[in-house]
Amino acid sequence: LEFRRVLFRSPKTKAKHQPVRAGYTQAEEAKLRRIASNQPNAITQRQGCVTVGLACGAGLDASELRHTWVRQVLDHGDDGIEVVVTGVNARRVWVRREYEALVRAGIAGLSADRTIFGHTQASRNVVNSVLSRLQFVEDGLTFDAARMRTTWLAWLVTRPLSLRAILDVSGLQSARTLGEIISHLPPDTTDVRPVLRGED
Repeated sequence: LEFRRVLFRSPKTKAKHQPVRAGYTQAEEAKLRRIASNQPNAITQRQGCVTVGLACGAGLDASELRHTWVRQVLDHGDDGIEVVVTGVNARRVWVRREYEALVRAGIAGLSADRTIFGHTQASRNVVNSVLSRLQFVEDGLTFDAARMRTTWLAWLVTRPLSLRAILDVSGLQSARTLGEIISHLPPDTTDVRPVLRGED
């Protein structure tokens, strides 16, 4: 009987790996910030600002955005904005300076006991819904939460941080994604000889 159980056990299927798409260029980032900040509808503008601000500016993915409450976004004024990410990849991360204004605009006036989208509980497709409502006229530019996070990760790997620190603040469990992101970056022409010789 045990042999039959083993023989007819359904094989486990491994989830197919989705290749990482390139992030946005610096020029495209500027357009994302400008478009999110200039929406005709006040609610769409606020939600667009906080989505772009935390995805591009702090690397939160769509699921993390959906589960983030206003009380988890800690504004320290001139010392920056800290975000407490909960869940499987719990961590603390800081918003890039260029995106602080967007985040502040996105949560202004909201109760601490609401999600960043202004609800007591955000729906599963809230991020896609917000991005689909943004009105813009930039040729060929689309708002994609996954590419926004990739943009932040691409920026992160160019910072003077150890691999351990990068994994910790990004919530990644391995460096596989980073390797794919690096393949999208332009060649680095920095003279590495002093570093390799221990002269840094």
